[in-house]
Amino acid sequence: MFRDGFFHAEMHPGNILVTPEGPLRRARFRHHGTLTEVDKQYLAQNFLGFFQRDYARVARAHLEAGWVPSDTRMDEFEGAIRAYASRSSTGR
Repeated sequence: MFRDGFFHAEMHPGNILVTPEGPLRRARFRHHGTLTEVDKQYLAQNFLGFFQRDYARVARAHLEAGWVPSDTRMDEFEGAIRAYASRSSTGR
């Protein structure tokens, strides 16, 4: 995804096959897309932010990508992301 900008959006075990040669092969091609360099940067910032528990970074990435209005209170948005991440990590 990050190298070629192509992704398969329905990656569950029923949609991938392991060949005798070893590589994974997609079994269905219905749900796929491409990413721009801007999209890849946005996703990378989000992944890194979540992995490092840097929720301010996640909030900034959303703002810079235009996914939230420019007048969004970043402290409140960061708090909402933090609350969501903490609920998700506990399985709730």
